[in-house]
Order: sequence, then C-alpha cells, then structure tokens
Amino acid sequence: MNSSATFVANATATAALTLNVLGDISITGGSFNMSSSAVACTLNLSGNFTQSGGTFTQTSTTVSTINFIGGVSIFNQSGGTYTNTYLNYTVGTGSELQVNSAFTLQTSRTFCGEFGSYT
Repeated sequence: MNSSATFVANATATAALTLNVLGDISITGGSFNMSSSAVACTLNLSGNFTQSGGTFTQTSTTVSTINFIGGVSIFNQSGGTYTNTYLNYTVGTGSELQVNSAFTLQTSRTFCGEFGSYT
C-alpha cells in the first residue's frame, strides 16, 4: 500500500466479510482499515505482514480476526501506527508465525494456535 492509498475492507457491509490474501501485506503509507461497519471481518493471510509506515486499524468495535494460514509467516511492524484493539489472531494448522517486532495483545482478545507454532 503506498503513501496515499486508503483501503477499507468492510466499509458498508451488512454481513461478515472474509478477505483472502494469497501473498504478503506490505504497508508503507496510507491506511488499511479492517472494518468500519458493525460486522466482523476475517483476514486470511498466507504471506507476511510488514508495516513500515501508514496506519493499520479497525475503526469498528466489532471483533475481527487475522488468520495466518500459509506455511511460515512473518509479522514485522517497524513504523507507522498499528491499532489492534478489536482484533483476534490465529495461527492455522501446519503454519508458523515469526514475530519480529514488539506485539501487544489487547485485553479481552485472543491469540490461538491450531497446531501451528509461534516463535
């Protein structure tokens, strides 16, 4: 995502949304909003999550989920703003998640492994 883009996955949806990303998410600027409506969004990510700028957030107060589902995934947030107040996380079966930066799990949120691993 470049410095001027805005992406809202679930802007006006009235039913839950699943977003399948068959590769990496890289945010260098702009804004990625998981959901701004009152319904949940599920992000199935088969690659890495890298953020060096911009904003990753969810402005809805409905809890959404990020599933790391593809082999070995890397989470690296080196810049920008990452707000995960209303996000749960899952490492899928047979998957591995390497967290290469500070990561705070918010109160009342979950981080689950389905026989995957977290390093």
